[in-house]
Amino acid sequence: MATNSAYAQLVLELINRYRLDPAGEYDRLINSNGQAVQSNIQSALNYFGVDLEALEDQLDDASPVAPLAWNANLAAAALTHSELMIEYDQQSHRVQNSNGNYVEPGLGDRISDAGYTGWSNLAENIYAYAKDPLHGHAGFVIDWGFDAGDNSGNFQSNGDGIQDPPGHRINILSANYTEIGISFVAENNSSTDVGPFVTTQNFGNRFSYDPQVLGVVINDQDGDAFYDIGEGLGGVTVTLTGSNGTYTTTTADAGGYQLEVPAGSYEITFSGGSLGGIVTKSVSISGQNVKVDARADEAEGAVATPTSGNDNLMGTMGDDMISLLGGHDRYDGLAGNDTIYGNGGSDTIFGGDGSDIIYGGNGNNVIYGDGPPTAVSAESPGAAPAPLSEEIASDEITQMLIDAGLYGKDGLPSLQEDPIPLVEYFDPETFLI
Repeated sequence: MATNSAYAQLVLELINRYRLDPAGEYDRLINSNGQAVQSNIQSALNYFGVDLEALEDQLDDASPVAPLAWNANLAAAALTHSELMIEYDQQSHRVQNSNGNYVEPGLGDRISDAGYTGWSNLAENIYAYAKDPLHGHAGFVIDWGFDAGDNSGNFQSNGDGIQDPPGHRINILSANYTEIGISFVAENNSSTDVGPFVTTQNFGNRFSYDPQVLGVVINDQDGDAFYDIGEGLGGVTVTLTGSNGTYTTTTADAGGYQLEVPAGSYEITFSGGSLGGIVTKSVSISGQNVKVDARADEAEGAVATPTSGNDNLMGTMGDDMISLLGGHDRYDGLAGNDTIYGNGGSDTIFGGDGSDIIYGGNGNNVIYGDGPPTAVSAESPGAAPAPLSEEIASDEITQMLIDAGLYGKDGLPSLQEDPIPLVEYFDPETFLI
C-alpha cells in the first residue's frame, strides 16, 4: 500500500473498528458514567445537546460491514481538498474564493482528476475543526449538529443533537464503499479559523475492485490491543500462502498493509522488520475485504539462519527443522515437533516442548530433551534414534548414555525448564454531501 501518515493510519483503524463492530462504538466513546472519553468530545455533546440514549439506540441498530482498504488516489484527492480548506480558511465540500467562484471541481471530477477512475460510488466527509483524530472520528460517528427539531427554538434542548440524517455516519458504515483515502492535516496558523486539524475522508468503490486482505502490525506499548500513533511497525513482511499460491507484501512506515489475493483460505505470516519473531494466523477471503492485524507480543521466536560461527538461535512454536553449521551453537526449539541437526561443533540443544528428533552430530554436545518423548542420536542421521522419555529420571538417562557408550560425547543433563464554529448553520453543505 502507498505510505500514509501515522495520523491517517489511526483514523483508518478507528473507521474499520467501527465498521466491524458498530454496536461497540458507544462504549468506546462514552464512559459508563455517561461522560465522553475525552473532554473535547464532551464539550461538543454539551454544546449540541446530544441525547445519549438516542445515540446509543442508533449505534446499536447499525450492522457490521467489511473494512475499507486504503487507496492512494483517494488520499491524494483528500489531501488536495484539505489544503484548499486551509488556504481559503473555510469548511466546504467545494471551496470558493472571496468572489464566490469555485477554486476546485465538484467531488466526482476532483476524485477522477486524482487518478481514481472507473468508480461506481463516491462520498466525502470533511471536518475543518478537529481537535485530534478521536475527536474528529467522534464528530463523524455521533454526527453532532442540528436536526429537524432545531429549525426554531433552542437547539440545545430541542431534538437529539444529532444531524438528520446522520450523513457522516452513513458514509462510514455504507457497504457501497470498499476503499478510502484520508488526509489529516495540522493547521495551527493563528490567523485562520480552521484547525487545529483539517480532515477529509474520500470513500469510493470501483467497478473493477477486487477484495483485499488488510490490516496493521503494531508494537502495542499501552496494552490496549489497538493502534496508537508511534506503535506501527514498518518493514514487516506479510506472506499469504494457500492453494492459489503465495503472495507477499511489506508493511508501510505506519504499520499498515494490504494485499489483493484470489478468493480462498490462506495461512498468513508476519515476520522480519522489528517484529521480533513470527506471527502466524489463518484467513479466508471471498467477495469482500478482510482485516487481519498482528502485534509484536504475539510473535514467536523466529528460526534465524545458522552461520559457521557460534550461533545462539531460537525456533518457533511450530514444527521446525534446522541444521546447525560449524561452531559451538546454542539452539532452543521451543514448542512443536522439531527435527534438529547439530552437525559440527560442540552444541547445546534444547528440544523444548513437543516430540523432537535431535541429532547431535560431531563434537561434544549437550542435549536437553524437555517436553514429551524426544528421540536423541549422537551421530548424524542413520539408524533410527532411540526414544528417551522425559519421564525417566536424569540419572537413569545418564546411565543409559553411559551404557550406550555415548556419555562422553553427548550428555543429557536434567530437564529445565468540542463544538464546531457555527458556519451556515442550516446549509447541508456545511456538514455533508
